[in-house]
Amino acid sequence: MYGYIYKTTNLLDHKIYIGQHKGHLFDSYYYGSGSWFRAVLKKYGKNNFRCEIIEECETPESLNKREVYWIEYFQSINPSIGYNLAKGGEQFIVGCTEQEIRNISNLLLSATVDNIYDIISDLQKYGLRIYEKNERWQPTSNNSNGTKMIATDNSVVVSFYIKNQYSITKEYAHMFKCPYWKYNLMVEIYKIPDLLKKLFIDYESKRIIPESFKGPGRGTSGIFFETQKQTKSVRMPLKL
Repeated sequence: MYGYIYKTTNLLDHKIYIGQHKGHLFDSYYYGSGSWFRAVLKKYGKNNFRCEIIEECETPESLNKREVYWIEYFQSINPSIGYNLAKGGEQFIVGCTEQEIRNISNLLLSATVDNIYDIISDLQKYGLRIYEKNERWQPTSNNSNGTKMIATDNSVVVSFYIKNQYSITKEYAHMFKCPYWKYNLMVEIYKIPDLLKKLFIDYESKRIIPESFKGPGRGTSGIFFETQKQTKSVRMPLKL
């Protein structure tokens, strides 16, 4: 067993929380994560909750997929039924299914100078955000402290949720002569093939590695492209 899907039930109001947990054995002390649900546990007292396994999974992919399934099955996003705030799956917080992630990554990793604009056009169906020349960045999160980047040509925003994210973002910005802010890089579309080559080299050499789960992204780890699928911050993951 790689991990399992669990259901935690509030014995007082019978609301439920569906989640996934990695491990070969059932952890009887683990009832769920996320700041919101931890607050719920504290409010009602952990002794007023029951946690049970509803499915065992053998791979990370199946763990993500089945978490989404069970959240949908129990309708635990409905506030009258459960405490879940998202549809589940580690990568689903950025608005993409596992199949979409593979499709997106395969498209990007096949990018060349000749086909990059066709690829970007294809990626727009997944909600990829395109900035036109002289257009100001419109951040969707509060940590940006306002607009900090302006497109010098048709561009996309790439975010580095990795260890040493600030220094690596700055290095990439200087290398590709792009505007940047914190861990966000605004890169011109025609530079993306070279950017991806550099990313792949740095990933293979382990210069780019996931951040700690206690890091700035708090579990959201990797390289992401900004999308416009929702009003809140939603990102398109790149799987190298």
